Amino acid sequence: MSRVPARLASKLIRRSIELRSMYGLAASQVGEPGLRTVLQENAVTLDQVVSELLAQHQASTHSGKHSPPVSVSHSFAQWWATHAAHHGDNAWIRQLARREAAFLVAFEQAIVACDGELELVLRRQMPRLRGIDLDMHSLAKAARCSL
Repeated sequence: MSRVPARLASKLIRRSIELRSMYGLAASQVGEPGLRTVLQENAVTLDQVVSELLAQHQASTHSGKHSPPVSVSHSFAQWWATHAAHHGDNAWIRQLARREAAFLVAFEQAIVACDGELELVLRRQMPRLRGIDLDMHSLAKAARCSL
């Protein structure tokens, strides 16, 4: 794997882990049981994305001996958890929908920027990510209608 795809993979892995953490945190704090289930399912889906990206990244960098530099910052997630606690489930929905949409765009841009095995791995993940994005946008639309 050349340096550009390796950096892209590392960046996507980091963003995937951060988003997965936000989904997990949101699932532990929302009040609506159905929403909690959707958020937990999305976190599990992102776990699968992270696992496949890590496996691809490790297999293609130094024969899997090194993992990417993954330093997850929980400061934003913790700050947001405090903020969302005062603004309810809809605040989590809006924030996750925005972050999910941005992540999907980053993923699409990475597909265009790379080729080979990494491109195939990313393309295999797109249906999962589009499903999460659709979930979150549907929830955000419903939240707007309920205001």
